[in-house]
Amino acid sequence: MMVLGSFLALLLLAASPEDAGLVTVSDQTPKIGAAARLANAPAAPANYDSPQPNAEEGESLSILQAMMLEQSREPQRENPFKDEESTPGEAIAEPPRRLPPLPANRSPNPPPDPQQSAPAAPLDTALPGTAWAGDLGCEAGCAADSRATCGGQPRASDCGRLTLRDWFGDICYDGWIDQGVTLNMYSPRNRSNLPVGFNNRSNEYQLNQAYLRLTRGVNAQGGRWDVGGTVDLLYGTDSFYASSRGLEVNGNFGPKWNAQQYGLAMPQCYLEVFAPWGDDGMTMKLGHFYTILGYETTPAPENFFYSHSYCLIYGEPVNETGLLGEKKFGNFKIQAGLTRGWDNWEDNNNDLSFLGGLGWTDDDERSSLAFTVQSGPEQREPPESKNNRNVFSLVYQQKIGERLQYVIQYDYGKEELLDNYNLPPAEWIGLDQYLFYTINECWKAGLRFEWFRDRDGIRFTGGRQAADYYELTAGLNWKPHSRVTVRPEIRYDWVGAANYTPFDDGTKSYQLLLDCDMIVRF
Repeated sequence: MMVLGSFLALLLLAASPEDAGLVTVSDQTPKIGAAARLANAPAAPANYDSPQPNAEEGESLSILQAMMLEQSREPQRENPFKDEESTPGEAIAEPPRRLPPLPANRSPNPPPDPQQSAPAAPLDTALPGTAWAGDLGCEAGCAADSRATCGGQPRASDCGRLTLRDWFGDICYDGWIDQGVTLNMYSPRNRSNLPVGFNNRSNEYQLNQAYLRLTRGVNAQGGRWDVGGTVDLLYGTDSFYASSRGLEVNGNFGPKWNAQQYGLAMPQCYLEVFAPWGDDGMTMKLGHFYTILGYETTPAPENFFYSHSYCLIYGEPVNETGLLGEKKFGNFKIQAGLTRGWDNWEDNNNDLSFLGGLGWTDDDERSSLAFTVQSGPEQREPPESKNNRNVFSLVYQQKIGERLQYVIQYDYGKEELLDNYNLPPAEWIGLDQYLFYTINECWKAGLRFEWFRDRDGIRFTGGRQAADYYELTAGLNWKPHSRVTVRPEIRYDWVGAANYTPFDDGTKSYQLLLDCDMIVRF
């Protein structure tokens, strides 16, 4: 509440024209990667900020490796279906809802001229290609459901001089419930599907996301300064993957307040400013926001599949805290800024990282290309804190005809390791390919194939096991209602390393999952 209060106070100050001058498991060590503990396997650096399996030896756990260790210590239960105590693809972008208007002490805006038809508000999807092609809807309500900002109504800031009451009237809310079940054909004793993340629990119900978003989008068409922002709150098992060091978790990624499986996270909290510089102006984010790297993202409606790629979980950051600017030049978009590093609310070394990218979309919006990069030190203490972690992501999207869409993503990462361990630089490579086919207005089919090479074992097992990871996923999206999406899928994972068995409680080199979730928007 303190963060939300501070956010609203900043927004209030920024919006006032008079004040601001703006018009606008078990008790054993985990068996996953058991073969990695060979005599000739290199030991992970003690102060290297990557997944470290043994916290008792003083090694810093990454947030994902901490969960893998914690889940391996869970007591076993007899009933595999007992509950705990407690697409980017082709998803349809639903409209946020406007908050109830504040009492007005002035005359309402004049009604629009019935002889003139107002242009449709621009679509604001989270990622290019996330809207369904030919979104006809499955029923009358689906077809009539507007996807424009705040239900397609004119923004108060578009209708004249912006007042404080108008500014608050433009705040919209959006949210959803995402819940699902993942059936593991081998029923591992530790009840874990890791290294598969997000839907990581085997043979049990998961409330992945109870998500609420408050946002006030900036007006980029008014030709004047405008201020907005966004606050996201996420409760559920996915909160673990949206947590940041110094906010939801401590410096060693130990939880501050969240329970073992379910928790609360604030993946976004930022101010956004529009400056009318140049033909299309410029926007600037300041605060805590999702990264711009990669194709998939955390919010469930913005992905086609229920499960997620290894690239998202192990190869890229999820959140950033810092400053990010964006400027458009015709079909091109440039982004650049400085952040505190991977998934950091508080930096662990006080050194900033560069985040930026270049995007292009053709005139008919059938092809797009995005190149994004992040570079900066992620290790803790000098001189090792000067060792940069560099990663770039290249995403190309192509619509083929009216029903088919192809997406390919390539990631490459490299990081210098501690000199006193005489270790070579750690490298990882990810290659994801997606194919989506629109069957009709209610059904879509999708296919994903991924290869992820953890060349030095740093991203998965903290330097204990190098391996190639593969996964093949086929799924459907069924939309029986404008606010309901059901996503069944089948996923097969395997590794290409001899004598390495990361699946089924450390007993198999492959894994078969049948999973399904349902997203209900409100």
